[in-house]
Amino acid sequence: MESLREGPQRSTTSQPAKERSASGIAQDDDIFEDENINARQMIASPKIKYGKYSKPLERSTVSDTKEDSSNFFGINKKLYRKSDSFQNPKTGTELVLLPQNPEHIKEIDPFEPVYIPKQSILEEALKREAEKICFKDSQINRVVYDCSDTSFYTKNLEPKDYGIDVLPFYLPTSKDDTTLVFESRFESANLRRAIQIYEYEYDLILNPDYMTRTHTQWYYFSVANIRKDKEYRFNIINMMKPDSLYNCGMKPLIYSDAMAKQKKLGWHRDGYNVCYYQNNMKKRNSGYYYTLTFSVKFKYDYDTAYLAHCYPYTYTDLCSYLKSVEEDSFRKSRMRRKALCQTIAGNKYNIFQGIPIIMPTKVVIC
Repeated sequence: MESLREGPQRSTTSQPAKERSASGIAQDDDIFEDENINARQMIASPKIKYGKYSKPLERSTVSDTKEDSSNFFGINKKLYRKSDSFQNPKTGTELVLLPQNPEHIKEIDPFEPVYIPKQSILEEALKREAEKICFKDSQINRVVYDCSDTSFYTKNLEPKDYGIDVLPFYLPTSKDDTTLVFESRFESANLRRAIQIYEYEYDLILNPDYMTRTHTQWYYFSVANIRKDKEYRFNIINMMKPDSLYNCGMKPLIYSDAMAKQKKLGWHRDGYNVCYYQNNMKKRNSGYYYTLTFSVKFKYDYDTAYLAHCYPYTYTDLCSYLKSVEEDSFRKSRMRRKALCQTIAGNKYNIFQGIPIIMPTKVVIC
């Protein structure tokens, strides 16, 4: 069981961003199989842009930003601070995880609501695809998150100025900056890149699963700097399966830090205008990629929300459970754990032995 996901699934290097096609995909990148994707079909722009801000944030801007937002735009600072009491599992790649993992309460929505998709939902999704091509000049079209490239936005900033040890890829410049702060440098998360298309719309690219170049169906990432009751649209553009339960009423899984604190509700299904369809980006061998698109209205300002395909269960979750079993006076006498070896990443691979319970026998003398 401990061969579960140990973290992001991609061997990466911290090299500056390479020149990319319009969709934010490096031409020699293996996020997609195709090295020569006709990205013009998706987002037409000769190079990836960093948007309105033509230069990185300066230290003076940082100071003003800190004064403007006491809650740090809803970003959970704890994830970016090192802790002596927590040692993150190794990933087996050069990608370094954040110092700490997100913590989620166990209370979940007991029912998973299923919605009835509109008959016109596919037509509407394809219409939006066509509008992207026809009105390409009106798009922002800038990378606002990359899990492996060096950030252009924060390269001149000092984490200690914010009371943290690691910086997010993007930091808002003020409260008027509505750009979402994406994050996936934690266990089981797999968002590779986020491209802002419009103010509240983003195209997302996923990392493939470990030891594959093609399996991208699971997704897990977080967003911060949220605005209440605004309609956000997320388009995951490199899905692989030809069909999905999302076309049968399934909704994305969402966790809100603010909702967990105020209403004691953890993971729950939410979202609308959900559609899964074939897009027009060709794969190298044959066929096309698929897009999962959905809209969400968050209920709290400056919140951190997590979005996933299904309930995340990480290597750390497993280790925590096993530790609780060993510390339980009743259960620990019925099992024994020992390290068999280490994984390639350097994490312990344990085996378990159940100890048989010998029941006392009754002797009846007649």
